[in-house]
Amino acid sequence: MTVSEPMVQLKLTNPSQIHSFSHVLFSMEGAEFGNGHIPSYLVLDSIPDISKSFNLSFWFRVRGDNGKIPQVLFKAFNRNNPKEQLALWMSGFRVTGNLNSNRFSAKEFSKELPISRDFYDLPRLEVGKYYFLSVNKIDNTIQVFINAELYGEYKIIKDTNIVINSCIFGVLNTEGSYTNQLYGFLRNFEIYEQPLSQDEIYSVSVKHFKEIQPFNDAFELSKFKIID
Repeated sequence: MTVSEPMVQLKLTNPSQIHSFSHVLFSMEGAEFGNGHIPSYLVLDSIPDISKSFNLSFWFRVRGDNGKIPQVLFKAFNRNNPKEQLALWMSGFRVTGNLNSNRFSAKEFSKELPISRDFYDLPRLEVGKYYFLSVNKIDNTIQVFINAELYGEYKIIKDTNIVINSCIFGVLNTEGSYTNQLYGFLRNFEIYEQPLSQDEIYSVSVKHFKEIQPFNDAFELSKFKIID
């Protein structure tokens, strides 16, 4: 299936096209974010405004998971109104996130309410394995796909308007502080000006799979490593 060209396309194997970054290493594995005391992040700061409906897709791999401290994969936001944001993170070996004031993991999407049963029912992901993540915003609905399979769908009633023109990867930045550090890798980040169908998401995922496959093969083999 032919998919329209992305409006933003970053391989993340080298720092070209990255507007700024701090303590991020680049290799064929992708952009590597550390878990030290110094924040590790990168910024994409001149995206043409997109709103209402769009798709963001990328490969990611985490190297550790502390369920009590979520690890941010990315936050896409409006630099003119930072409260408008779409963020995804790893927590408890699952992917979740927020759209503006709506938290996907909470009951009724409210930050004031406990975590919902639906969050705990999400499939757990393996530490050390690359996954392809694709997220659609379709008006007031967020769809999250993992490896081209629907992982979570969130139909939100209020506070869904957003304009995206900036992205930060690997941390949350709030009033000059950096928290929720990602310990892992990101690769092949793309933004599309319209949502993608499941078939289109699959087509996007296979574009770079040959480059990703050796890392996942090594991960699977490591499970059988004999330790003396």
